[in-house]
Amino acid sequence: ESLATLENKFNTTGLFPFQIQGACFLQSHDRCLLGDEMGTGKTIQTLAALPHDVGTIVVCPASLKYNWRDEAKKWRSDLTPVVLSGRGSFRFPNQGELVIVNYDILPQDFDGLEKKDFTLVCDEVHLCKNYKAKRSKAVKALSKIAKQSIGLTGTPLMNRPFDLFGVLSALQLEGKVFGGWMGF
Repeated sequence: ESLATLENKFNTTGLFPFQIQGACFLQSHDRCLLGDEMGTGKTIQTLAALPHDVGTIVVCPASLKYNWRDEAKKWRSDLTPVVLSGRGSFRFPNQGELVIVNYDILPQDFDGLEKKDFTLVCDEVHLCKNYKAKRSKAVKALSKIAKQSIGLTGTPLMNRPFDLFGVLSALQLEGKVFGGWMGF
């Protein structure tokens, strides 16, 4: 879809103009990172941008799982939010489902799976800045098989430039943005 078509589509959702731009950006990329300020509505922008006919996995801190559920009910009544709890509860979404899981209970065994038709959303993706951490490796493996990967963060990555590379790597974006480690 063209940018003008996307903007017209989102104009009826009640989003602010900058949120419409953000939703258009998310919807027009297979892999992307939305680094808006805290409190600017990254969750709402993401929910607006999600496709209607595809399942979605939202990975977030445990404290945000029910916020995602509530916002999905409010903004996307066509999606069925499912909050997962406990190790071993992970599953892939069905069509029209929003499976919400925290980073701590992601399995580590996604390697070898074929690409699947789902969107991956990683909220507070700055938590994946250490590429050696189990959570980062799990997100990277999950992102590798996702049709679309979206990272969300309002936390600046200012301590070390390598932190940004870790986040981009988890989303399978490092090659697209920098061409790989040497380009970075």
